[in-house]
Amino acid sequence: MARREMVQVFMKANGKSAGTQPRDFVDHLVEQWQREQPRLDTTVAAIVVRMKRATAIFDDARERLAQRVGLHGNELMLLDALRRSGPPYRLKPGVLMRELLIASGTATRWIDSIEDRRLVKRLADPNDRRGILIALTPLGRRVLQKTQSAHGLRGNRSPEHWALSRLGRAELETLSNLLRKALLMLEGEAGPPAACAAAMDANGSGRGANRRNVRVPRRCARGSGGAADTAERP
Repeated sequence: MARREMVQVFMKANGKSAGTQPRDFVDHLVEQWQREQPRLDTTVAAIVVRMKRATAIFDDARERLAQRVGLHGNELMLLDALRRSGPPYRLKPGVLMRELLIASGTATRWIDSIEDRRLVKRLADPNDRRGILIALTPLGRRVLQKTQSAHGLRGNRSPEHWALSRLGRAELETLSNLLRKALLMLEGEAGPPAACAAAMDANGSGRGANRRNVRVPRRCARGSGGAADTAERP
């Protein structure tokens, strides 16, 4: 049974009853841990697991959207990164690695895959004799437009907007502000993505270097393209 179907079955069995708040899967996990270790504070763990499960749901939605145009979700993310950079829609491999939180070898595989389909192309960097740029092609832009049409999206109505459409504007802003605050604290402890840029750019900008793995700090190489782990233990 797929993850989404399992969650739906659980929610149906543990849905809203008279005068009570709807329960999610994490409530079930928290109850288990409180029963086994009553003194354990599960507040932070519950937040983390909810974020991981929400990320998994968004990843699945992106994957389904990408499949409509013959892509994988991570390839769609890379095209999106180039598109939102603005004209002329070109970025250094190191910038893509930093924005997508992926290592050099992963970036190379993704770029190779969509370059073979003429959605991007490698260009010489006019400001760096040894460097290259990854450029979005006209075909790549058309594919991105097709994903919006395939999903019936208009303006800023992304899959994330639809998924959270039942939250009011004030709730969305509060949630965004709290997540920003938490992320700033977490990145302050582990080091922000910008701190990884030098390590990623050092050997990842040239065409030859871009085709081999680059040694970067472990925290810089954690990918975000795949579905998040739905850990059940706080």
